[in-house]
Formats: sequence, C-alpha cells, structure tokens
Amino acid sequence: MIRIMSKVRAYFFFCFLFGIPFWLRSQVFTYDCAIPDVSDTIQFMTDHLVKGVKFWPFRSDSVKWDLNGVKAPFIRKSIIRHENSELFKKANASVMVGDGMKEWIRVSQDSVVSYGIEGINLFKNGILYTGYYSEPRIYRLRNAKPMFRTYRLIFTCELKSLPEALQNQLPYHPDSIRVAVEFSEQTDYQPGVQLDLNLQRYNTIAEYKLLTQLTRLETRKSKLAWQDVTRFVKFPQVFITDTIRRVSFYTDLIKVPIASVYYHTVNQVEKIIYRSPDTFKDLTTIQDFKPNLFFFPNPYAKGDLRCELVIVNAGLYTFRVVNIAGTEIKRDNFYLDQSKTIDLDLSELPKGTYFLRLEQDRNHVISTKRLFVIR
Repeated sequence: MIRIMSKVRAYFFFCFLFGIPFWLRSQVFTYDCAIPDVSDTIQFMTDHLVKGVKFWPFRSDSVKWDLNGVKAPFIRKSIIRHENSELFKKANASVMVGDGMKEWIRVSQDSVVSYGIEGINLFKNGILYTGYYSEPRIYRLRNAKPMFRTYRLIFTCELKSLPEALQNQLPYHPDSIRVAVEFSEQTDYQPGVQLDLNLQRYNTIAEYKLLTQLTRLETRKSKLAWQDVTRFVKFPQVFITDTIRRVSFYTDLIKVPIASVYYHTVNQVEKIIYRSPDTFKDLTTIQDFKPNLFFFPNPYAKGDLRCELVIVNAGLYTFRVVNIAGTEIKRDNFYLDQSKTIDLDLSELPKGTYFLRLEQDRNHVISTKRLFVIR
C-alpha cells in the first residue's frame, strides 16, 4: 500500500506541495506562504540522479543551498482542476495523482486540504477503491508554523474483492474489512535561507518535514471493535512502513515550492524536484501516469544519455538498444515498482540510427523511439 501511496504522493505532492518535515523547535515562527489557485497549471522538473550539486544532510540548519547542478531535461505538469464531487462534498478541486486516480482537495486563500483519494487499484487486481481521511489532511497553510499532525486514510473493502492469497491468510472470517493508512507528520521551518538554482538566487524559508506512513489491515466481527490483523498476513506490496524526509524552499511571492530535496537517509539525497523556469518550456513534457520512454539529448554525440522509464504497474521490464538492422546493442532487465531514470554512455556507438525500446514482461512493447547518433 505504501508503494501505492508513494505513487499517490508521487507527482501531485511533488509539484504543488513539495515539502516534508522534522522535529519541532521551541520558538514559534510564522511565515506567509503563497497558496496555489484552483485551475493553476504547475510545471516542475525532477532530477532522479543527483550529481554535481551541493547539498547538506537533512536537518542541517544550513542557510545556504546550491542546487545549480540539477539536471532534469523533462517537464512534468500538474493541473489543479476546478471540480465538485458527489463523494467529497466539501472539495472544490481535484488533482490527478496516478493512472486514473484523483485526490479531492479544497483550495482556499489560506490553505490546501485533502479529503481523500478516488480510484486506487489497491491490490493490483483491477478493483478500484476510494479512501477517506478521518479528518481533512492539511497540505499547505498560508501562515506556516511548526506543528505535529496525524491522519488516517481509510479504504473500506469487501472480503470477496481481496486477492485469494490474502483471503487465505486471515485468522478468521470477518464481517467487515478495511485498509488503514496512518500518517505521522512533523514540520519545522527555518527563515532566511539562501537558495541558488538555475543561476538565480532566492531568499527562502526552508520547510523540514518528516513523514511516517504505516499501512494496516483491520477486520471486525459483528459489532465488536476493529482488530489489527496485519501481523497475520504477508502482502509486502501493500502492508509496509515508509519514512519520507524532505526539505522544501518557499518564498512569499511564488505559489509553489521553488525546490524540494528528498532523502533516502539523513545523509543521502534521493531526488530533487524543482519549479520549471519559463525558459524551459520547449522541453519534452512527460505524462507521468501513462507508461512511456523518454530520453535526452537526441541527436546524441557523447556523454550521458538520460532516459526516463515511466511505468504504471510494478513488474519485470526490459530496456533495449538496437541498431537499424535489429541487432541488439544493449539490454538491461529491471524489476520496477516505480518509474526509473538511468544514464547511458553510448559514446562508443558509430554514427547512425538506433532504436530504444521499453518492454514489460515478455514481448509487450510499451514504447519504441528513434535515436540519432552523430559525431
């Protein structure tokens, strides 16, 4: 479920909320941050292979950050759509957060809050679920201040809709079943932080966020209390725990974070997501929730060819490079549960035309695109 939720987070929270926090300070600090508007289109870029940038460990309290070395040749888009929902009465907008999934939110002058998510293929068996937050989840506040919050996202299930392997592991035959995702979120802020990005310098406030997600399977017999039965089942693609660390940089003039740094650990950067400058509008725009293959530069001469393998479903994938005669030059096999970025050095290839191909499982071609090698 957390892998699913990481896709749910994935590109919505990446572009418009861009932040994730840590422990609270004793001093109380407030700061007026701009809030996105309904119908805004937000463009952002993601560097999955962070090289050549100066960054600091998570929660270092550094007042100078240099991200001029980020490299992300593709633009991603997120649109805050003005919509109303029969399921989420208080929502006034939605954002696509996956393949057909919608996050229902309410955008006002002072906040952005979420009421739930519709259309999640929770167990990857084709059955779609809707999750409701037990109380609205706060994503953005205009008047930022340190805080600690907890949330529960509840998905009600039917026994017959569960995968058979999961049904067989239940300790008893329940009358009611639900999946509960528990979020614990700690946020802190640091003013007066200098950020260098795309050869520009910004005076920002840094938002440190630490988010822990725990997914549980709960069952109930008759009118008895709900029981946590997660320990009895093995379904790792759903029932796992995840911790996310993120530092985001805001100003009082720009509606979205200028940049967000995500961490594998407190010392290891996972990726950097940043606001797309106007000068980059001519770059390829990636539709994140449609499986595809993208690469840059094309034509290619030397150095790294950066490739984006965009997937929707977890599984076995094969990436191939073939020449115009169909002879295989290079092959990589991956098990992927989320989209992946790779850098290839193809400088040894002779001048000519080649084809890059992304396949899922056996002989299921997702995308084939032409690459021109020049010297």
